[in-house]
Amino acid sequence: MKRGGWCLAVLLVVSSTALAQEVKEKKEPRSWFGAGLSYAALMFDDDVYQEIFDQDFFNAGTLTFSFYPVRNLALTLGTGGMYQTGMAVGETTGRESGEKLDFLIVPAWVEAGYRFDFVEDQVLVPSVRAGGDYWIFQEQNEFADDVEGGKAGWHVGAGLGFLLDRLDPDADFELMSEYGIENTFLELGASKTWMKSDGLDFSGWVFQAGFLFEF
Repeated sequence: MKRGGWCLAVLLVVSSTALAQEVKEKKEPRSWFGAGLSYAALMFDDDVYQEIFDQDFFNAGTLTFSFYPVRNLALTLGTGGMYQTGMAVGETTGRESGEKLDFLIVPAWVEAGYRFDFVEDQVLVPSVRAGGDYWIFQEQNEFADDVEGGKAGWHVGAGLGFLLDRLDPDADFELMSEYGIENTFLELGASKTWMKSDGLDFSGWVFQAGFLFEF
């Protein structure tokens, strides 16, 4: 009888240990890095852009790389690009001069963000962020000298991430096993930029939609 009791006790200990190990293995791994790819719409406060390019916003693409020193803090480095063509406007007449103008912007920024991610497999993850900017620009004129330079400023923003892994857990497992991607988010965000100085003013709004991959 005693031998049977010892055997039962050993069996229970082994079973509980195996169960605990299985639960531990199923626990969501901690992400250390993130990479984002987004479409961005740039909306400048200065009306001169609407006069030259005859539109209220400009299409751009952005690429970000993030490091998570702790679960909710994201330190991000980002860059992107925007290219647009338009017609130069006369300074005195305010009318199109007939001169073609090519405009290129390459924004770069660093920021710190806080993600309100507290629950494992949390579907909606809000976030806030703030950082500094340096935007390189080039204005290529058809009949005049080209203009190029850089603008410094800063921004604040907010976003909302939707965890796509919950839609298809099998696909999430394949991304994890093949590429090391632990989480995939659909990210929506908006930022307000302040970059007013002499010459061109890049102050305005940036609206983004894209994907965030966490490793």
